[in-house]
Amino acid sequence: LRFLAVAPNGDVYAKTYRGGIFALRDTNGDGRLDQKEEFGRGGGTGIALHGNWLYHSSNKAVYRYRRQPGELVPQGEPELIVSGLPDERNTHNAKAFAFDDADHLLVEVGSPYNVFSEGDRRRGARGLDATEFLKTHGGFWRFDANQTNQTQADGFHFSTGHRHSLAVAWHPVSRAFFMVMMGRDQLDAVDPVHYDALDNAERVAEEMHRLREGVNLGWPYTYWDPFKKARMVAPEFGGDNVKRAEPGKYDEPLIAFPAHWAPLQMVIYEGTQFPAEYRGGAFIAFHG
Repeated sequence: LRFLAVAPNGDVYAKTYRGGIFALRDTNGDGRLDQKEEFGRGGGTGIALHGNWLYHSSNKAVYRYRRQPGELVPQGEPELIVSGLPDERNTHNAKAFAFDDADHLLVEVGSPYNVFSEGDRRRGARGLDATEFLKTHGGFWRFDANQTNQTQADGFHFSTGHRHSLAVAWHPVSRAFFMVMMGRDQLDAVDPVHYDALDNAERVAEEMHRLREGVNLGWPYTYWDPFKKARMVAPEFGGDNVKRAEPGKYDEPLIAFPAHWAPLQMVIYEGTQFPAEYRGGAFIAFHG
């Protein structure tokens, strides 16, 4: 199972990585989802309810099913909202998405690299100019949530400088998207002269950001060190565990979570079951 979506009546939709979607319902109110139906196909990760529609994503596209009142499994065929999204090397290819309050659909296209470099992940890897690469990877694109048959070229390039970001959600009070980016790996494998295994294990944060339009988060050229509380130059681009990025060039994270926690789905809590201090807060599921 990948991501979950919960309808106002308590129905749960669970996306599967290689198969379809599980639709789950508690038919007698005992707190157990005793009815289970599977529908759809294509695999993938993202799933969300928006208006009268159930949206989901494969690794290349975003679709939606119309939901009728009382219906657990949508009966119609899915509509294709966005297609032809990059899907390369079976790495960081899941397509997470979220909606704002103006019917915009924000979709992430990750990078199939650890760091955009020659000899990626290997000793002595040399960084490459990512200017062209970042025009189609490593960021979020904004689409019309109600327009069918869009391609990446139809979208607005909302943000850049990401490695991979699956945790994304719209905050209705701040009226902004928040996201958590997965940090890089293999510092010590690429440059064992300046980094050791402990550096790799602890010195690359999973970065939580308020996602501003046009923001650049610094990948592949930098990473955030949660101990130095500084954006550092990546070893592929001449970093040595001391050299810091140009001040003010890239956004700093709101929260620097520990390295390699692997943030997955995020939700903003709008319920009332939990105490008041939790309301309006973000809950993030980490893979680890």
